Amino acid sequence: MDMARRLRTDYPGAWHHVTNRGVTSRPIFESKQEVRYFLSRVARAVRRGEIEVAAFCVLITHFHLMLRSPDGRLAAAMRQIQGQYAQRFNWRRQRDGGLYCGRYFSSIVDSGVYRDNLIRYIDANAVKAGIVALPGWYPACSAYWYSRPERPPWLARRWVEAWVAERLGVDRFRPELYTSAYRPRLSRSNTAWIEARLNSGEAPTLCLDELLSATPEVVREWLERNAESADGRARTVAPCPLVPRVAVEAALRDRRLRVSVPCPGAPLLSLGVVARAGLLRTLVGLGYREIGARLRCSPSAAQRRAAIHRHLLKNDQDYASLIADLVHRIPRYIG
Repeated sequence: MDMARRLRTDYPGAWHHVTNRGVTSRPIFESKQEVRYFLSRVARAVRRGEIEVAAFCVLITHFHLMLRSPDGRLAAAMRQIQGQYAQRFNWRRQRDGGLYCGRYFSSIVDSGVYRDNLIRYIDANAVKAGIVALPGWYPACSAYWYSRPERPPWLARRWVEAWVAERLGVDRFRPELYTSAYRPRLSRSNTAWIEARLNSGEAPTLCLDELLSATPEVVREWLERNAESADGRARTVAPCPLVPRVAVEAALRDRRLRVSVPCPGAPLLSLGVVARAGLLRTLVGLGYREIGARLRCSPSAAQRRAAIHRHLLKNDQDYASLIADLVHRIPRYIG
């Protein structure tokens, strides 16, 4: 019996990161003409009103799109884009069979901070592949067009250009400002954060924008609920990461939680160790093996420390308030 397909998260106005690659990582774009044809299918979906594309990069073996789904019709758009491209690709080579490794991958883009990092991630693809030294030199990437006055008519530039102007404190966007606002390199931690979200295929239970504006009571309630949810999953399935690991650990270092708490069957543990185990599980979605490696303890010890974190969240008001305040600060550490 085939396993049921996981339902995708989509709704009117949702932002998405969409990607796919060739089966067994084989090339799916073997010429500039094929890249242009694929992007023409994207442009058609834009003209039909199914999507709005704000960033993209097309390479030999895969593509990335950051897009908005105005009416919640992402699936229909991708079915047309991928299907028409695959038909043409196979027809020109007189081949049969699947072109892609599967259905497209997608993840919800739930905040301005994440969207900002995702654009840099998409821009970095051609550089990482060794094709160009700077994203603005690669014509099959939106960075090329943001760096120039001309533009494809289907590229939805308004959000990105407004973000660049706001970030640099200028009245209006100018193409030469794009590289200043979007550094071509993304940290390893933030890259892992984006890829973990994509692999999770789930939407986070609270977005960063909501986290920044939420009251301490809302943050505490969310922390308790999400900690229980994260622990209730199979160990091999991590929750959708809300923030990068490095941001959590930087916030913990600055907070310097040194008060100790008892741990059954073990010496006293500092609140910093307990909070680190719990937040790496809840906010970053790490498994207990990886948490144990970072805390220099066994996976079972990491699980016990995360359990203490959950217990304190429920039963110690001071600890819950302290962690809620710390979580409020974490977005400041996301580069």
